[in-house]
Amino acid sequence: MKKLHTILRKFAAAVTAAAVCFCALGLSVSAESSSFRGTVTASESGINTGGIQIEIYGSRLKYSKYGLNRYEHYYSKTVTTGSDGSFSFTKPTGKVLLRVKPDSLPAGTGISNETLLVSGSSDSTLTLSRVKSIGITSLNGGTGYNITPKNSAGKIIYAPVTVRDSYSANMSNIGYSDINNVKVSRKVTATAGNVTASKTIDVDISECTVSGKLARLLEYGIITEADKERILDENKTDTAVAEDERPQYIDERTFTAGNFMLHYENGTPYADDYTRIFADIVDTFFVKYDFDEPYHEFVSGSVTRRDAYYHIYLVSHGAISIDSYVAPRSVSGRSKKIDLNDVTKGGYVVLDPNEDLSAYAKTMSHEMFHGIIYRYTGKNVAAWFEEAFANYGALLYMGEMNSSLRTQTARYLKSTQYQLSSISSYRSRQYGEMLIPLYIHNKMGGVSTIKKIMSAYSKTSNSLTAITNGLKSANKAYTFGKMMNGAADFSAFTKFYKLPGTSVSANIGTNARRTVSYSFTGTGVRSVSDMTLEANSAVYYEFKAGSSDKKTLTVTVRTPSGLSDSSYNLILQGKSTVIPVRGTSSEFMTFEVTDFSSNGTKTAVLSAVNDSVKTANKTVFSVNAYLH
Repeated sequence: MKKLHTILRKFAAAVTAAAVCFCALGLSVSAESSSFRGTVTASESGINTGGIQIEIYGSRLKYSKYGLNRYEHYYSKTVTTGSDGSFSFTKPTGKVLLRVKPDSLPAGTGISNETLLVSGSSDSTLTLSRVKSIGITSLNGGTGYNITPKNSAGKIIYAPVTVRDSYSANMSNIGYSDINNVKVSRKVTATAGNVTASKTIDVDISECTVSGKLARLLEYGIITEADKERILDENKTDTAVAEDERPQYIDERTFTAGNFMLHYENGTPYADDYTRIFADIVDTFFVKYDFDEPYHEFVSGSVTRRDAYYHIYLVSHGAISIDSYVAPRSVSGRSKKIDLNDVTKGGYVVLDPNEDLSAYAKTMSHEMFHGIIYRYTGKNVAAWFEEAFANYGALLYMGEMNSSLRTQTARYLKSTQYQLSSISSYRSRQYGEMLIPLYIHNKMGGVSTIKKIMSAYSKTSNSLTAITNGLKSANKAYTFGKMMNGAADFSAFTKFYKLPGTSVSANIGTNARRTVSYSFTGTGVRSVSDMTLEANSAVYYEFKAGSSDKKTLTVTVRTPSGLSDSSYNLILQGKSTVIPVRGTSSEFMTFEVTDFSSNGTKTAVLSAVNDSVKTANKTVFSVNAYLH
């Protein structure tokens, strides 16, 4: 192993990336009063409880429905504990958020909770303990990790932690031929007080595409930009296009429907079924939904010709080599792209006639919708956009999520923390990003808005700008931020979704998402500190009730002030699913669920979203949740 670089990051909290803390909390509440009294105690002798700073935040109730209260907090003052650990202050109106400043804690100690939402003149008790050990566990295939400082009783506490994080690989001179054999490890070393712990974690990049692997290796400092170019150069091939590259059959049958021609050889199995599905897709797209039909354009000698038909070819694997783009080993589901600025790029679809009918219907409708996308945009568009919208077209036709669409959706939802167009991501995630056009269809104008977005792409080179402009032209009230937030809520917790006016039911399933789940079996705390969220991406944290006892779940989110592209929501599921309207995020906001139990609200999913169109914008946030 060759360690190639080391990153030193310091946090004023107990957890890095998506770290998790478990701790105990003691709290008693008395009657309403203008004077607040609290105490910081120590679980062990010799710990100084004086001089600890506690920030006081007042609260405004912004939402109250279905047993969910959402508060927005504003800074009031900072108080310091006396030599006996006590503190007091004149309480602002309503509930109060207490936040312990971690850098004011005695060296080598941690506390039971970073934030606490209280009411009345609560005699609040927060407990200090010495850090005795540190746990480090892998998260999300090694892309994150949990740092858990513990006290002498084995309880996880909240404490300032310093983390050193270094990456290495199992080979030093990486080439294109062995890119899939690269193994990545990271060494995480955490220090809290006088305690230091280290762990080597395997980073799973096996599900990334080649470009994704290279992006990860570059991000981790294992390769340089020069290495990346060298590796890509090793796989360069001649992609010259013939004048007319359409395949020719000696013994061929052709079926025409609308502006499309289906070509296949005599003797092709299930030809009648393929023909029926083909005609039905054409009818759905161009009669029912009135999309503009694509055409085929090519060069014959020195003359540009436009064929009235868009061609569909059924070609068995290995039967014919069409060109370098559609090789015999991968003919199934390939669409040659229309480019009105380059008429040598003719439009056609190539399919494998050996798929079962359900897979054939999905592949055929997906590939034909590529033709529709090219017809509206007039050019090749971003990979994520064309695959997401082509899958939307397949769903529009099929009327339900088949196994392929469900698998692709799950891949995307396991990597939602990456921006839509990111290449450093989970394998084939762009297909599952169909949830974006699906949400637009359901909530922002249906097929009409989808058409406007695709048309808007003809006037820009940026997919997010196309979405923004298309939404704006459909309705001035539609914005990219609303789309991103709504789609994130939809992704976070929707077991069943139906396209209005159609029979399309997107049964995604509650586990098909990137969710860090926490089960509460009694009182306790869960914390996530300094989570970095890329632009136009989302991440979810799922809290599950562990008993039938009615309790209160409190989730506080802290994010830098003044970030207009930072957004959060708490989605409830129990006897019914509740997705509240999102509110404007402030530096501190708290969600309070008053009936959190297996008989009431069984699950609460925190959806955190960075809805920025500018892909360089990043959001950093922290979460503190406790049950009492």
